[in-house]
Amino acid sequence: MRDFTVIRQIGEGSFGVASLAQHRATARPVVLKQLKAAMSGKERAIAEKEVRVLASPRLVHPNIVRYFGNFEHCGALVIVMEFANRGDLAERIKAHREAGSCIPEDTVAAWLVQIVAALKHLHTRKILHRDLKPQNIFLDGDAPGVIKLGDFGIAKVLDATGVPTAKRSFADTLIGTPYYLSPEMLNDEPYNDKSDVWALGCVAFELCTLTHAFAGRTTIGVMKKILDGFRGDALIAQRGYSESLRAIVQALFRYDPAQRPSAVELARNPYFGRAAMMTAAALVKASGARLMGAARHLPGGSAGFVAAAASAASHAAAAASKRGAVADSVAGACWCWCWCWCWCWRWGQRP
Repeated sequence: MRDFTVIRQIGEGSFGVASLAQHRATARPVVLKQLKAAMSGKERAIAEKEVRVLASPRLVHPNIVRYFGNFEHCGALVIVMEFANRGDLAERIKAHREAGSCIPEDTVAAWLVQIVAALKHLHTRKILHRDLKPQNIFLDGDAPGVIKLGDFGIAKVLDATGVPTAKRSFADTLIGTPYYLSPEMLNDEPYNDKSDVWALGCVAFELCTLTHAFAGRTTIGVMKKILDGFRGDALIAQRGYSESLRAIVQALFRYDPAQRPSAVELARNPYFGRAAMMTAAALVKASGARLMGAARHLPGGSAGFVAAAASAASHAAAAASKRGAVADSVAGACWCWCWCWCWCWRWGQRP
């Protein structure tokens, strides 16, 4: 712990606590996830699995929380991860619910298209998240914010995904948060990446309505409603969201997993193509002024590099969206955003 200054605790769970800290050498804010020392064999196995998944080069993506390393402290495992400075989507949903205001559709679309980009990256690399929910989706940076998908403690690595259903590899362990479980998981059937897609539908519904898609007083009640199928389209319509968004949510909730779109298919949806262009432009615009303000103090032609990178990301995002490469356009903008920040950090000029 000597390399870090702990600032405050920001979360607590059954496995331990999460704290905001600062790396002393670089002044970079990070999250220290310190697992409790007295862990059962099963809990320890899950923790070690999370480290293996996080440390995999396959996981590197601008919309996935970065892993910086791990170490032992007083007999407990500590995982060092990227800090997202705007909290998680559960906090945003709660804030809008308490204020009695809906989340604007442009914002909903901006968040969803980035989650799709992260899921596409995972699924094409044979990784299931298995616990997709607002509490595990973080926001960083200026509005609308860069999405950071996190918490891979119960992720599953499959032998293959993205191939015909008959040949697709499946997981068979019932795990995850009840509100976001798919029907096939509850029916004790093998499941695959389409269960993450179902959970994405639950997240999308929550962003639109500020309530769970399948609510109940007990876990059994929630499960029964899930098995009865999705019936919440009217509630989304009442909130004034577009027919295009409603159609996507309905597709995510198709009962038969074979009929649900994959993350790759979602990334080609024209609705997300438009969202990608708007998101990329908004990210560059929102961050541009502060990035350029910091870059003006950098040596040599660094300010020009930052400006050129921002411009290039905007044009690349538009071109990729026209090709239907939605994930590429969003990822390009997010990578540019991260790169510009890192460049400013490198020279000690934090935006």
